[in-house]
Amino acid sequence: MYEIHVVGTINNGKMPEFFKSCVHWKTYRKTKEMAIPKVLTSISDQMNNVRMVFIFNSLSDYEKEEAMIKQDKKYSKIASLMPFNENISYEIFSIHDT
Repeated sequence: MYEIHVVGTINNGKMPEFFKSCVHWKTYRKTKEMAIPKVLTSISDQMNNVRMVFIFNSLSDYEKEEAMIKQDKKYSKIASLMPFNENISYEIFSIHDT
């Protein structure tokens, strides 16, 4: 299993707008049977940092979802409403049960 972390910073003063648009985005993802992330917000350091954590059984499942997203114009429109600044990063972790 794999965790995909999408990490970014929300524009100053836009956290309420982020949460509103995030609910709409997650609802759309559910209708498309896509992975639904946990959404984490920072409570120290930069308070407008956000981390979205997705879990996938395999990297190929993640790649399939990314391919679907690239073809879905409505998804892009909904996702673009989240007020991230331009510094979004993606981190991929392998989950180990040790």
